[in-house]
Amino acid sequence: MGYFGRAQSAVEKTREAEEEETATLNELANAVDKYTNGEYQTTKPGEGKEDENIVKISDKASLEEFRNKVNSGEKYENKIITLTMDIDLQGSESNKWTPIGNTEENAFTGTFDGDGHKITNIYIDTASEYQGLFGYNKGTIKNVGMESGTIKANGNTGSIAGYNSGIIEKCYNKIDMECTGGTHIGGIVGSLIDKGKVSKCYNEGNLQAENMSNWGCLSGIAGYGNSLDTTIEYCYNTGNITNRATTATDNVRASGIGDERGNIISCYNTGTITLDKSENETMTAPVAAGISAQMTKGGKISNCYNIGETIIISSGYRNGSIIGYDNKAEITNCFCWCSAGAKEVAEKTADTTYEITKVENKTDMQKKASQLGKDYAEDIKNINKGYPVLAWQNEE
Repeated sequence: MGYFGRAQSAVEKTREAEEEETATLNELANAVDKYTNGEYQTTKPGEGKEDENIVKISDKASLEEFRNKVNSGEKYENKIITLTMDIDLQGSESNKWTPIGNTEENAFTGTFDGDGHKITNIYIDTASEYQGLFGYNKGTIKNVGMESGTIKANGNTGSIAGYNSGIIEKCYNKIDMECTGGTHIGGIVGSLIDKGKVSKCYNEGNLQAENMSNWGCLSGIAGYGNSLDTTIEYCYNTGNITNRATTATDNVRASGIGDERGNIISCYNTGTITLDKSENETMTAPVAAGISAQMTKGGKISNCYNIGETIIISSGYRNGSIIGYDNKAEITNCFCWCSAGAKEVAEKTADTTYEITKVENKTDMQKKASQLGKDYAEDIKNINKGYPVLAWQNEE
């Protein structure tokens, strides 16, 4: 190739290089424009898409839409319902709340994650049972608080759920509740069923009930456990619990944590527990207790304490700081202070033994955190007037 041929070839290569550089610069400029306009894809293929198994709820309307679907039979099994905002239900006499899961057949079976958000201004005023944010729950409800509102209902009522055979964890109630009639009422859940569990929950609301039927119980956390497989763990109650026994003739109860069967592990009560039978002197076995109204054989209470007063107005004999009636349940490493007229265990069947330490002065309980076990801690944040707190409370 001659001189001129070589020169022409060099010019062509230079032109090609300039064209490639220009194309690269144009491509880069287009990419910058797309990034600036929010169009540039920074995720790998398949990433960044909305998970079809996650349903996000951001307001009252979307919560009601979800509720209506559940009550029409949609189970939401294997799906996660997540609150992205606090929800104001704007409740009133003309805007009453209908629970999520209105029948056992239409029970919620997915996961409801409040993500630390709260429900305000719920309004329930009905003579019906199975009331609460949820009526029937067979799934998981977690990380949601009931902050304010009105709850007036019949039995099997709790602020979070009326019926729970699933899991309720890291939830709270601050609403004062008033219930009339029925059997089982709790600050968090009314009836705890089968293998139902309540974990790391608390109640600060004052609870009142009257005209409950025989064997009915009003409790700070769960009104009733129907099997030995139910569990209440790492929970506490500071609300005052008052059950006015006006019509029942046999056994009506009030307790700080729970009642009847199952396991109560590392829970405490500081609220005042009152069973008022002054209008019903014929009732034979009223019960007021700081932890559990009564517990059957096979049930367990461990690492619990009570410093709340337990009171029976008018005559009555089942006034227990830890338990009202012990039918051979296993009670270990519990501590209590007894108010006037109360005993550690008010009544027990023959051959029943228990491990309960009574402190003479209420303030002596402030020194018991280490003896209560690893689930407790000193009140370093002064959130419980110096009395032991659950370890998770210091982590919040």
